[in-house]
Amino acid sequence: AAIWQRPAKVSRAEAELQQRILTVSDAALRLVEEVRGSFADVAFAERGEALARENVTLLEQALEPLRDRFAVGEASRLDVTRAEYTLLTARTQLTDRIRARSTAQRRLLALIGRAPANVDWHCDDTAFSFDQSPPLPTEEAVIALTLAQRLDVAAARSMSSARAADLDLEDVNRLPDVSAGVGFQENFGDRQGVFPTVNVTPKLFDDNSARRARAQSLYEQARLAAEHAQETAIGEARSAWTSYVSQHSVVARYDDAILPVVLEQRDLAREAFRAGETDLTVLLDAEHAFNAARLDRLDRHHTATRLRYELERTVGGSLNFESISHDDATPLPPEVAR
Repeated sequence: AAIWQRPAKVSRAEAELQQRILTVSDAALRLVEEVRGSFADVAFAERGEALARENVTLLEQALEPLRDRFAVGEASRLDVTRAEYTLLTARTQLTDRIRARSTAQRRLLALIGRAPANVDWHCDDTAFSFDQSPPLPTEEAVIALTLAQRLDVAAARSMSSARAADLDLEDVNRLPDVSAGVGFQENFGDRQGVFPTVNVTPKLFDDNSARRARAQSLYEQARLAAEHAQETAIGEARSAWTSYVSQHSVVARYDDAILPVVLEQRDLAREAFRAGETDLTVLLDAEHAFNAARLDRLDRHHTATRLRYELERTVGGSLNFESISHDDATPLPPEVAR
């Protein structure tokens, strides 16, 4: 009977080992994604601080000539106070940007185990494209990728396989105990006969039904848990995809419509000011609107980047759809395929 039990025991051990490896790997992957997102926070915070500082410098340079014009009667006090208010607002925004950058740096240091380190450093933001967004994946591709590479789903499937192996083992234990050996028999004429022997011991009082019922129950629990893990993963991926697509469209609207409009407005204001057709306050308003739009676009791009990272986490790694094998990938459930 021990020989009959060996395949089921090997299958159970392999499935349990695979489940433990996948669980640890899933936790490590989540930590990597968290660090990656924190690094993006630092990169975008530094970029936002630079834009805010550029805006403050521009307003400071414009305020002094405006005050000089007010002193000689070429500008009104209202123009000066408007410019001063705009500058104070820009300085406040710069302070907020500096605080956000410092907070993001400290959070990143804590995640990588360097919490006591100082924040007098800058990240290498060459990995980020602040001006362009990556292409959008389709929802069907996201679901297929989720089923192919979510480690927690694979771990739940491995646990289900382990419980199935336990059930097979209990089925084997219901069989009678069988042993084989060699028998000897001494015949007349001082001759000895050698022949095989087989002993079969039926289980009259214990047919293993109780242990099999328990194994059946554990298998059903593991199977349902695996199905629930898969459904949960698909739901998370679809929700993350919806959020990312929505924010991606907002960034695209800034690139295609909003930024071109405020850029043209700023250029027209500069030309009109150089031609003497408008005053400095109109130019400052146009410059401020352009810089504010750039900062707003950067913040929305930052949000889109974090949402993309969340989407990558929910699909179990990266959005590399070429890695999906159409032969090996888990087929979509009918209710999802619809």
